[in-house]
Amino acid sequence: KEDTAPEIPSGLPVVDPVNLPDSLSADFYMRTARAQRDRLAKTYLAQWNNEKLLAFNHLDGMSQFTTIWRGTTEKKLERLLKNNDVGANNNLLHVIWTPSEVQESADSEDLRPTLSFEVDPKKRNDELRDCYMFVGVVKQKQFSPFMPSLFTNPLSSVSGEQRLTFAQGLLCLTVPRLTYHTFPEPCCKITVTEPSLNIIPQGQNGQKIRPGNVSSRIEYRGNSTTDMIRQHHGIKWNLLNQNWQFKLCPARCAGLKQILAKNDPVFQRLQQDDFDRINTH
Repeated sequence: KEDTAPEIPSGLPVVDPVNLPDSLSADFYMRTARAQRDRLAKTYLAQWNNEKLLAFNHLDGMSQFTTIWRGTTEKKLERLLKNNDVGANNNLLHVIWTPSEVQESADSEDLRPTLSFEVDPKKRNDELRDCYMFVGVVKQKQFSPFMPSLFTNPLSSVSGEQRLTFAQGLLCLTVPRLTYHTFPEPCCKITVTEPSLNIIPQGQNGQKIRPGNVSSRIEYRGNSTTDMIRQHHGIKWNLLNQNWQFKLCPARCAGLKQILAKNDPVFQRLQQDDFDRINTH
């Protein structure tokens, strides 16, 4: 990866709110991490309560056990999260690196709207290049020739015993694809006949009233319409999103030659024009 400004983290664009460098705003990342942790904790508690209290939903409606239990557990969780000695800085999530001009926006936890519409395009592209572009370098030691008298290695005369290759990739969130989806229209007509009462004489014991059967008739039409919709993939630009992808892209970053020179000094002696000519990635 290229050398970046001091406020941009080296490596992945991820910030640990507990161990922050001095160049980053501790207040923003701590506030964001706590908000995400608290929201997830309350969501998981609600799911757990719904599962454990499922049987109590069928009891007498006068019972207030479920209401009391939910209120008690929610208050205990709230006190735990706000306790500075126990839970204030525990279980904090890592936060995606956020530019300083975006930190105070309303969509600070989702960088996509701000980066798309409110940031200068050139500056946005520079930040994407510095934080989401990566160069991978692999070195492999040459194999010893098995039959040197018959086959020769054309690279054997090149200085160094290791071969080197590289690739550049982009960490990104792809836009959900358009897919065909069939939407059913009201496809049937239901006609229901109200039940009748059948009165059955029971001799001296009086009469027994038995309701008659309900008759219904359904007429199927089978009409439907097809339209294109986006796939339901999350596109929020934060670390809670599990749809991040990594794709290869042309290796054209400005510091590519310097990155390769750290692995093989021979690249340092090449002119930039010569390096661009032999770079086929």
